[in-house]
Amino acid sequence: MFKQQITMNKKLHTIDTIMSNSPFTEIPYGIHGRGHANRVLLFSNLLANLVEEKVDTQAIIIAALLHDCGRQNNGSDPYHGTNSAKKALEFIKK
Repeated sequence: MFKQQITMNKKLHTIDTIMSNSPFTEIPYGIHGRGHANRVLLFSNLLANLVEEKVDTQAIIIAALLHDCGRQNNGSDPYHGTNSAKKALEFIKK
């Protein structure tokens, strides 16, 4: 029980850190905005809990919340994956 509480606190700290800093705070509202990122986080965690193997929840949280942070618009944006990965990597290195 205590170990689970520490794990949950660590997850919540990671989520709070990401959501209160750039690049997450720069994600515009819209179809690929913050609400979308939050839904991706929710469903990613639900799926991770169904997997029997150990899952890197820190990586899931970061990927879910920042996967569209490099998107330039809500339409076709062929480079948003690469741009998002670069911004997420910059965030991780801070």
